[in-house]
Amino acid sequence: MSEIRYFAELDDDSTVVAIHCVNESDCLDADGAFSEAVGVAYLQQVCRVATYLESRHDNSLRGRAASINGQYYADLDEFRPWQPDPSFTWDDQTGEWADPNAPVLTEEEIAAFMAQLGEPPIA
Repeated sequence: MSEIRYFAELDDDSTVVAIHCVNESDCLDADGAFSEAVGVAYLQQVCRVATYLESRHDNSLRGRAASINGQYYADLDEFRPWQPDPSFTWDDQTGEWADPNAPVLTEEEIAAFMAQLGEPPIA
């Protein structure tokens, strides 16, 4: 059984507008090895001429998996999910958008909250 490869379709602003599933067998070069370029050529033939990039659901390629309305940053060669609000900033540590207005809880506040839930303290 052939593995499925995922390709993000980008618009002119590098926004992900679609995710296409392609059988790996349609992405093999003349030597039988997987080739992103062959997969792109296949999509351009069967779908339409557009910009396509491979993406992986396990986040092992291009930072993280591509998602609809997410963005591709060519200078970083990575996908990022949709930015929830213009005030959010990208956190390289977590790989997520960070809300600058989110409250920061102290360890004591977290322990008190956990106690209210009846949960043991976090060690």
